[in-house]
Formats: sequence, structure tokens, C-alpha cells
Amino acid sequence: MQTMQINKPGVHMRIKIKSLFVISLASQAIFLPAMAAQVMMKQAENGKGAQANTMLSTTRIGKVALPSGSIKIRGQAVEIQAVPDWLFDRHTVLTGKLLKIDLKSSQAAQNDPNNANDPNALASGQMVQGLVYIDGGDYLKDLGLSQLGTYRNDVLTTTDGQILNGTIRGVSTDSLTFDTLPGKTRNVPFAQIADLTSKRIYKFEAPAQQVRIDPDTGTITCQAGTATIMPSKGMMLAMKGQPITPRSTLAGTEGGIKKGAIAGMIAVDVAQTLAPIIAMPIAIPLGERQAKNTLTTYGQFDVLNATLDLPPQPSAIARF
Repeated sequence: MQTMQINKPGVHMRIKIKSLFVISLASQAIFLPAMAAQVMMKQAENGKGAQANTMLSTTRIGKVALPSGSIKIRGQAVEIQAVPDWLFDRHTVLTGKLLKIDLKSSQAAQNDPNNANDPNALASGQMVQGLVYIDGGDYLKDLGLSQLGTYRNDVLTTTDGQILNGTIRGVSTDSLTFDTLPGKTRNVPFAQIADLTSKRIYKFEAPAQQVRIDPDTGTITCQAGTATIMPSKGMMLAMKGQPITPRSTLAGTEGGIKKGAIAGMIAVDVAQTLAPIIAMPIAIPLGERQAKNTLTTYGQFDVLNATLDLPPQPSAIARF
């Protein structure tokens, strides 16, 4: 164990370097795992949709803020959750279906020429990436989506290089229905989707580590960090600037009481509580003076009544 001694006038300090190093490592061991979540996933296959089981933290989806947010995936079902103002529990604000999930090297790692022949370097920059079809939830309108609307100019790229332009008409458990021309529809299995751009399609990604692959089942497990959820269309505009927090319509949040109003009510309550304490030193002397003046007045009237032989009146003290 090494020590470092510091001698200054009035100061004598000895630091145990090894102890500080151990404490530093312990603190990292405590906090780093709390930032990651386990991910179990299996890519889409012919006749079967992608499957995943995880719950990742997130802060926003496009331009919409998600306070204490998360993206929860159970099988193909996706729930995007947040804690609205004035509530304490997470609530599902958007729902959707998982179309695609995969583990890929991050773009930065792929673009680095120094990593071209280094698979370990590419592996260290792996990301969990997925496509989600958003189909419900209170925040649809905040994303600019209607409950039942379909959108033109969707672009689907297949794994064999085809690029289809048209409209997503529906999503099943293992494929989506895509209109390529008026009156012409094509069912595209999830396993054949390389990329998809639509107002209803959102992409998410999260940094991954400790990746393991089961060779028998093809199931991938890893630890993933905070997820970023972005729209597949208009991504740059939607992710620019500060996100907005929609007003919640859940029970307990109605009324729209703002934090400033609550602060004002608290200030009034404090003022009403302190007012008697402030007024008492002023009011008590004034009350005593008024009482003395009243007694003096009543006493003067008693003397006048006795002098003029008027009918007797109650004494000054009796009048109180």
C-alpha cells in the first residue's frame, strides 16, 4: 500500500492511494450496473416476428419529453411509458409493435478506418437497434399522428435490395401489409425488412455490452444502457431543440394547476400564519389603550350622573 504525505503549515495529511483506488472501483461497480438493463432478443425469421424482453430507460421520443421514461418490450408488444406531472407512477403513453430488433456495431465504430480489421473494436461499439410501429396511446397527437390515420410516401427497403414506395396499411404478428400502387397490396414478412421509413415507424437504439449468443436458439442476451427513440421520418427536425412535455389527461392531473400557482398558495398560507405573530406586538398595546380610554369615559359619566342626580347607571366595570 502506497501513501502520499502532504506537509503544509498547520496541515498534516497522509492519503492512502490504494484505498482511494479501491473506493473508486467500488463506486463504479455500484453505479454502472444500475444504468444498464438486461436485453433478451431474437431476430425475425420467416413465419415468425422479432421477439424481445427488456425495459430500457429513455428521456424522449422525437420532440416529446418522457419524464422518468422507459421503453418496455414483452415479446412483440411495445409500451412507451412516462411519469406525468403530479403523479408518481409510470403510465403507458404510447403502444406499438416490434417489427425488427438486431445487434449492430455503432456507426462511429463502423466509420473508423482503424477498426476495419479489428472485430474486437467493432464489438466494443455494439448497439441494440430496433424498429417499432406506433399504433396507440395518449401521446399520438403530440407526435403528430392520428389514431387511425395512414400516411403516404412510406419507403420500405427489403433485405434483397428492393425499395418499395407506398403506404403501410396494417401490421400482423409476422408481416406488414404495404400498398405499392392503388389496388396493389403486398405482404412483407418482418424478416425481409431491412429498413422502413414512415411517420408511424420509430427507431430506437441503446449501447450494448456483455453480449452473449445462444448457438442453439439464436437468442441474444446483453446489457444495454439508455435508449434513444427517434422518428424514421423527419428525424433531424424532431430531435432538434428541447422536447415538450404534453399535458396529461390522467386522473389526478386534471385542472392544470401550475407549480407557480401552488407556490403562490403556499406563500399566502405562510403569510396568514405569520400575520398574527407580527400583529400581536402592535395590537396588544393599542387594545390596552382603548380599554383605558373607555373606562375613563364611563367613569366621567358616573360622576356627571351623581352630580346632576340622574337615575343610577351600571358602573363602568359592569358595562364590560
